Amino acid sequence: MAKKLVTLPKDFRTHGDAYSLTELQEIFQRRSLDARGGYSKQAALAYSTVDPEGVCWLLDQGADIEAESRFYASPLVTRAADGDAEVVRLLVERGADPIRAGSKHTPLIAAAANHRADVVELLLDAGATLTETDSLGWTALDLAAIRSEPAKVERGLPVVKLLTARGGILSDRAQPYLRNAMMALYRYEAAGNARIAMIDAMTELLELLDVEPPARPRMLADGEAISVTAAGWKKQFSELWGLLVPNVGPAASVQGEVIRIAGRIGHELLHNGGGNWDRDFAAMGTAFARYVRTGVPLSDEDLRIVDAALNEVSGGGISEESVDALTEQSVAWVLANPERTALGTPDYRR
Repeated sequence: MAKKLVTLPKDFRTHGDAYSLTELQEIFQRRSLDARGGYSKQAALAYSTVDPEGVCWLLDQGADIEAESRFYASPLVTRAADGDAEVVRLLVERGADPIRAGSKHTPLIAAAANHRADVVELLLDAGATLTETDSLGWTALDLAAIRSEPAKVERGLPVVKLLTARGGILSDRAQPYLRNAMMALYRYEAAGNARIAMIDAMTELLELLDVEPPARPRMLADGEAISVTAAGWKKQFSELWGLLVPNVGPAASVQGEVIRIAGRIGHELLHNGGGNWDRDFAAMGTAFARYVRTGVPLSDEDLRIVDAALNEVSGGGISEESVDALTEQSVAWVLANPERTALGTPDYRR
């Protein structure tokens, strides 16, 4: 008998329409029931394109219900993260471990982190425990809460309510994440991008978890000149970022964009190692050099510093000294030009 293949077909559907039973039977004529595929090297049981009928057929033929991906996630973990309650229920009924003690991933944490309330309830009823942690020590409640940033808080709140009602307790180290989320929401609100339901949900979330909300950040009124209260360019940079830089996309003003470019370049080089450096980053550097020559420009000496720093980091070169120079000069230029100037459409996308 020919040895069966251990990989799924290259064109195996990972999303979209579910496979019919006939299609699955044809695929596995020449393949192991636990054949892996995709980037995560998952077994077919883990894919959303295998519906309950297909799951039952694979299990009836002897597929491994705990077959792990290359990242140690079982089919139950993956389907719990996807929110496929029907398949999760089926896998549990067929013997999948709802706890997976000692594993890097547990189904409950996967479901909670992705705000799958119905799956969370199902797993708790099946014996999953609130004390389970992931490889970083986070519990299901921790992850459900800290992933409830403004855009997701309305979906996250029901999961947090469920977990706390079942006795979950938020860890102390999760609280700063929630305060940061509230700070982000304050900025959404100031920009007119926060719906009332979003604000109500975040407020309720913090109250439910007994987290003291942060003080509202200082905001500039329309037409108000830029000023800072902090001393030292590093603290002033952080303050200006909060005042002028939006959560996503370019700033509304040239001043905000100068601060944003310095921060984006610094983050790319010092945190990502320059791995994402591309033409857009190069264009941002060119724009920075142009912006600080407008209005009240930097001094000739400071412009030489800017040009030397941009030359040093061109192509993604890592230089903490150059990043500091750009950051310090961004603050200097903004404070010398406190009347905000509309940015216009930049010629870069980052």
